[in-house]
Amino acid sequence: MVRTALLLAARTGLKTKDPTVQAEELEIPAKNQAYASSWIMADKNAKLHLLIHTAAGPIQLMSAVDVLIVDIDDEAFIVGNDLLHTLGIDVDRHLEMLAERTR
Repeated sequence: MVRTALLLAARTGLKTKDPTVQAEELEIPAKNQAYASSWIMADKNAKLHLLIHTAAGPIQLMSAVDVLIVDIDDEAFIVGNDLLHTLGIDVDRHLEMLAERTR
């Protein structure tokens, strides 16, 4: 399962984005799929309050979400299955339904 992750260049880091956020070291680094067949290793985790902009308008989650923090020379936010399930979105089920309709 792809987990939600925030990719930040080490030079900017999470503290420059929001100095109040505390990232915690993971006991065991987490391997996560980034995009296509690219994999990343996360060694930190943080609880973030997210505001997601959608076609229906902005959605602010009621509680903080666990997000993997990855030091990488890039900046991106990966919406993982864990966050999608929190929003009530089951991508696998939607793909199954789409496949059934095209048969």
